[in-house]
Amino acid sequence: AMSGTGNYTTEAEKLTAAVPKLKAAADAYPDTVAGITARYHLAGTLAALGKHQEAVQAYDDVIARGGGDLYGRMARLGKAEEQARAGQHDAAIAAYKELADLKDGDLPTDAILMQLGRAYVAAGKKDEAQKTFTKIVDEHPESPYAAEARQDRGHPGGLRLVRGRGGGGGARHPPGTGAGRHDLPDDLHLRPRPRCRG
Repeated sequence: AMSGTGNYTTEAEKLTAAVPKLKAAADAYPDTVAGITARYHLAGTLAALGKHQEAVQAYDDVIARGGGDLYGRMARLGKAEEQARAGQHDAAIAAYKELADLKDGDLPTDAILMQLGRAYVAAGKKDEAQKTFTKIVDEHPESPYAAEARQDRGHPGGLRLVRGRGGGGGARHPPGTGAGRHDLPDDLHLRPRPRCRG
């Protein structure tokens, strides 16, 4: 329940309250940048609430309307996350590979490759996982993921799919950075800056 001051007592309450507002904005202006942006955030909110099928539908709508724009690409990434979470590894792998090959600068390739490597591990494809982690180390040596990739390529079968082990996990994703929304690396939420077309 909400307290008398209008503050939400849990993050889930806050997210749940945002859903109808985001949906209303997305439906009111479906083909505008504002509407597409609202639907993208709606998809992320639904994913954070565990409503994965609804999240995928919202991401699909962003992809259909946003296409090759930044939000369209970010929605493909979000959808791949949801597919990986649902155990649809082949679909997630295909999406991650396609996004990693774009190299358009808007989305961080090293982070996408890390997600791809994790998806390969989850699918039991250890050789592909090892190649992907090696690619991160070789092509992105300055990446914040390089050390993790170096460690994981040595034993991809033992990869820690769920992060946040003990005290070390909290330092990587400080509260409020957005990492908790999708379990995506921080920079996938912070780095893209949509360019509005006048």
